[in-house]
Amino acid sequence: MESDLSKPYSIVKNTCPAPAGVLPRERLYDLIRYDRGCPVKWIQGPPGSGKTTVVADYIVSSEINHIWYSIDETDVALPVFFQCLASAVTKNVNQKITDFPELTKDQIFNLAIFSRKYFQKIYSAISFPFTLVFDNYQRLLPDSDLHEIMCIGIEEAPPGVSIIFISRKLLPSTFRRLQANSYIEVIAWRDLSLTKDEFNEIIGMKGYAETFSDQILDSLYEQIQGWLAGLVLFLSNLNVKGPVSEDITNIVIEAVYDYFTAEILNHIEEAQRLFLYKSAFLIQPTSAMAKELTGVADAEDILSYFYSNHWFIEKQGQSEPEYHFHPLFRKFLIVQACRFYSKTELLHIKEKAAEILLNASYLDHAIEYIVGISDWQWFKELTIENAHLLIAHGKNLTLIKWMNQLPENILHGNSWLLYWLGVSEIVINPQKSQDYFEIAFSLFRKAKDRTGLFLAWSGIIKANIYKFESGDSFKKWIPVGNDLIEEYPDFPSVDIEVDMLISLLMGSILLGTNRGEIEKRSTRILELSNQISDEWIRKNGIIVMSFYYTINGYIHRSETFLASIRDGDKLENEPLVNQVVGSHLEILNLFYAAKNERCIELAIKQSRLLGLDHLHFWKVPLLGHAAAAALSEENVKDANTYLGKMNSQLKTGLNIDTFFYQILKAWSLLLDDLFLALHLAQNALKLAYGLEFSILIHTALIAVSQIFHELGQFDDAVKTLQKAYQVAEDIQNPLALCQCEITHSYFSLEQDNVSELTKILKKAMGTGRKQDAVNFIFWRRSVMSSICAKALELEIEVEYVKRLIKKRCLMIDASSQNVENWPWKVKIVTLGRFEIIVDDIPIAFTGKVQKTPLAVLKILISFGCIEIREDRISDILWPDSEGDAGYRALITTIQRLRRLIGYKEAIILNEGKLSLNPFYCWVDVWAAKNHMNRLRSCWKLKEKKKHIQEIIQLTEVLYERYKAPFLPDDEQHAWTFTMREQLQTGVIMYLRRLADFWEHQKNWKNVLEICLKGLDVADTSEALFQKLLVCYKHLGCRAEAINAFNRCQNILLNRLGIEPSPKTKAILESVLEISNSEPPG
Repeated sequence: MESDLSKPYSIVKNTCPAPAGVLPRERLYDLIRYDRGCPVKWIQGPPGSGKTTVVADYIVSSEINHIWYSIDETDVALPVFFQCLASAVTKNVNQKITDFPELTKDQIFNLAIFSRKYFQKIYSAISFPFTLVFDNYQRLLPDSDLHEIMCIGIEEAPPGVSIIFISRKLLPSTFRRLQANSYIEVIAWRDLSLTKDEFNEIIGMKGYAETFSDQILDSLYEQIQGWLAGLVLFLSNLNVKGPVSEDITNIVIEAVYDYFTAEILNHIEEAQRLFLYKSAFLIQPTSAMAKELTGVADAEDILSYFYSNHWFIEKQGQSEPEYHFHPLFRKFLIVQACRFYSKTELLHIKEKAAEILLNASYLDHAIEYIVGISDWQWFKELTIENAHLLIAHGKNLTLIKWMNQLPENILHGNSWLLYWLGVSEIVINPQKSQDYFEIAFSLFRKAKDRTGLFLAWSGIIKANIYKFESGDSFKKWIPVGNDLIEEYPDFPSVDIEVDMLISLLMGSILLGTNRGEIEKRSTRILELSNQISDEWIRKNGIIVMSFYYTINGYIHRSETFLASIRDGDKLENEPLVNQVVGSHLEILNLFYAAKNERCIELAIKQSRLLGLDHLHFWKVPLLGHAAAAALSEENVKDANTYLGKMNSQLKTGLNIDTFFYQILKAWSLLLDDLFLALHLAQNALKLAYGLEFSILIHTALIAVSQIFHELGQFDDAVKTLQKAYQVAEDIQNPLALCQCEITHSYFSLEQDNVSELTKILKKAMGTGRKQDAVNFIFWRRSVMSSICAKALELEIEVEYVKRLIKKRCLMIDASSQNVENWPWKVKIVTLGRFEIIVDDIPIAFTGKVQKTPLAVLKILISFGCIEIREDRISDILWPDSEGDAGYRALITTIQRLRRLIGYKEAIILNEGKLSLNPFYCWVDVWAAKNHMNRLRSCWKLKEKKKHIQEIIQLTEVLYERYKAPFLPDDEQHAWTFTMREQLQTGVIMYLRRLADFWEHQKNWKNVLEICLKGLDVADTSEALFQKLLVCYKHLGCRAEAINAFNRCQNILLNRLGIEPSPKTKAILESVLEISNSEPPG
């Protein structure tokens, strides 16, 4: 019998909503996609979580063939469901379907068979891929037959069909079997919740991108926790322009409360409502906790019911699950409770809730209620007992907030409350922290409480360290600490002894105290490390030891210490003080290890995290770290951005932030304004002397010294450097000493003081190797490149220097500097053979495919390597090409050559001219010409006799390294001739110059040796044969002279077709006139 599908049906019921102005959520679309994961998706979440919207937007945006079916109260009647769904199918396929099965009374008893045939008919009528959506599934009763019918529909679905269920409730038990067999995938509320980025994007879409500060956005997100409707309600009721204060969030939140009332409270009984009011005070109660507070025996059933209906309660855990209220819902319930209960009733609820929370180890929540009911005695006892634990979990601000609510007489009358308030403030406001510690110290002194005295004194020193304003306070309090140790030689515990030693050690490091004393204290800390019971103190010790090794340049050792308290690459699980100080130290290590990119990334990240009001002052040094790392990479633009932000947040007066700003700004001005750089560096030096911290004084002296040198004030530069040496020696800091030696090496190099340079460079590179020094303040790439090049030339600490060059990507110009053992990325040999060496590995040439790229490279080198016109090369390789065919062939070949070499930057094509990059490539012809230029400079010196040993050595190297012919396998190509002649002529020229010198000195043996070497290079040189004959004449070697002449004659006749010149013959005649005697011994 046919179904009558002509009857009207609800348009809304079978129509996919058309979302407008919604955020595309590709992350969720990927979860919903029909071709990903299971074919059936169960999407569950509370009201307003965006379930329907995201599915509808996915359907519309992806234009998927679909049927949308919204379940309502009419679907209780199965015939209505089957008829409406059939109508939706008919609408989808856009044609009348006449043979849909109709549910009769008889078939009610064979519902499974009917349902199977029904869905088979649906699937046969549609085209694939196809999506079937059932919205508002929570409207079905738990015992509805439709659950079983849906399971049949799922089982019958062919490939290409996906089914989406949208519900406020959990997956029905009927579906569990299908879930176990991987038919169904659940997309839960946690998936639907807005991510922080999605949250911010929606705010931007609604026109409020500039309205909220980052702090308010974070607070909003924490309250709303990704609940879409909560955000939409908040924004739709926000009627403001311009920046918004945080207080307005509490006003607008009333709209959200109205939503909760309409969606939940209006649908439950009063007993359930009161149960929720009280349970909300427990934050995340178990059923037992809720039962104890409310007195409701079936607490578990009620909580489970709310959870299964997704009424803003999540369930976590198995054996004894906790029920987590959504923050806004919990806040709403407490507001309702405060309106409903009397003050006396609320006091009783909070007292009881505090007891239950304490028993369940929810200490901070319990104290919150105790503060709220002003039970100060209870608060005092709990705080003193548990403050250490709260701070260890980063609850500093919470503890400060509670303590500030204490009556003045209670707070200032209790030494331990003041002590813990000082601990809480130490990384937030070090000055306040020090004040609290000092008051506590006085009270402990009166009470003769040695434990309190030691801890309060240690806190004073730590507060001064974080405050970092001057050495005066250290000088006042460090003797007090030493007096305490004399007064109480027996420490109350190992933990307190270590805590004292940590503070003494930090004070000694910053003041630049005798290294022996520092080593003694650090050794003692290490000896006691295994006996420390307090994890916080142990980690403080590790951080201090790490800092000590960092500023002395032992980065690997420092990193080893720091790694022991790091969770992956985070310190988020540490107490706030360890997070802040540990992250600073980690960033400092990254700088000294020259991991500058990571240093900047982490510094900026931490500056944002710590940019909150209560940690604001830590942001300035973080920006300084980022600026230093950028300057170390010579990225002045970014450095100035960070310095600008740093400057805008500086405080006036004597402080370390101003010091670092001025030093870093001076560094950034080295290539721009040396006079302003000097002014800033000298101001920083004055600050450093005022702060009385030796390592800062040394840093400023190095900066001033280098700037004096760049200004040409060499005497001032040297005098200032000597002061830096003295400070480095006084504090016995090897990294500081290394920086002095490197600066000294640079000065000697610039002054061409060879003897001093060799001596100091050995010291500098030896110290650098021991410290593995690769970075420091006022690192300058050009300076370090020059120093490293000289060290390699003199073969000083070669392995360390090469490692430093590679680590810092230092570069020199191969076309003007002759440092063959520099770790060049590409080395090209053309004399005696042709070879390309990339990263110290020779390239193997195989097949004809590489012939043309190599020919381009050879021609480029033959023509001089730099700015060779494209057409000169293409005309040689493709002389018969027409139009731009030669040009296009050359471009393709250059690309192949770059791939062959492996460094795109090695070959430069600019404005129609081709070059080898002299900062990437070393070519032996460049080295040969640089060597000749150096010889030319030596020969120009007036007193040549003083430099003759250097000339002899250079000439010997020229002969040994560069005598081989240029591209011997390509000598038939005319384009190699000029370069070959230039090199050969140059070698011969300098050999003849030296021969002329020795001839002038009548040293005929040396002349003879040089002439023979010259003829080894160019045996067609008649001038060399002439000089050789003269040499034999003076040595009395008649037979050798005759042999030499005969050789000359044969070579000239056979190779050039000419006879020796009359001059040559005349010289031979003069030789023959002398008696044939043995040459002098």
